[in-house]
Amino acid sequence: MMVLSGSSNTTIKLWSLKAQRCINTFTVHSDSVWFLYSDHPRLETFYAGCKDGLVTKIDYSGCTEIRDGECVAVLRKSLGSSR
Repeated sequence: MMVLSGSSNTTIKLWSLKAQRCINTFTVHSDSVWFLYSDHPRLETFYAGCKDGLVTKIDYSGCTEIRDGECVAVLRKSLGSSR
């Protein structure tokens, strides 16, 4: 079983409960990670959002090494239009 954790130090960690250790650290954000979401049973695809409104989609499905995965989408909360 795997668990994801997000931190105020901007990192996302993938933990193996069986091995009782962190197996990968993702560094795609530059601000505190506030939420994580995945509907993938092995967490191979997940979304992460940070304090500044940036949302990323991380996908390492089909990769032989987790570190070969990539950030496949980036969204930022709109601040509205300026006049």
